[in-house]
Amino acid sequence: MRDLNIIENLYLRKGYKDSASLIDFQLNSIIKTILSTGDGKSKKSGYHITVISHEYDILNVLGFKPNGQSLVGNCDVLHVDENDKGVKDVYFDATKILEAEMNMFKKK
Repeated sequence: MRDLNIIENLYLRKGYKDSASLIDFQLNSIIKTILSTGDGKSKKSGYHITVISHEYDILNVLGFKPNGQSLVGNCDVLHVDENDKGVKDVYFDATKILEAEMNMFKKK
């Protein structure tokens, strides 16, 4: 998502508005897809991710700043700074990432 954001900004600086709009659509589609997988409030309803950096991108979208993390089962729990929503932790289901890593080790 960060790379898409950089590309979008480059297109905008160069005046390629149509290309920037396409990238913006792709970026927003990824964000909406991740947000549609849960609510991030618990292990059972964690946002499903396939790339670790997406955790931090989603926190940014939600307006939270991370201040620590822990692993609870297959969920990466990001602890966030005090905020007006009263949220302390945001859960991300990293099952697919962990499965991919295990498969890599099995192939060796």
